Amino acid sequence: MSVLNAEITFFDASRLIIRDYTFLTTSRKYSFHYQDAANTLIFRYDNEAHHSHLATFPFHKHTPFGVIAASEVTLEDVIREIISHF
Repeated sequence: MSVLNAEITFFDASRLIIRDYTFLTTSRKYSFHYQDAANTLIFRYDNEAHHSHLATFPFHKHTPFGVIAASEVTLEDVIREIISHF
């Protein structure tokens, strides 16, 4: 199993909390939770097996406005999105 648990704090005090697990069977579980300095959600990508109504199930994105369909993401994808917020 490969495990990545990390937290990155950016210059504006926003934070990215990373949980990325790849199992021996090559299955993968992840959560990339990005929040502002006040701990308010900006977005979170994960592949928890809920929100089965979404076309991209189990992949989805949490936003301040609700949950939306999303493709599977990597840490690189998430960092690119965060950079676009600055």
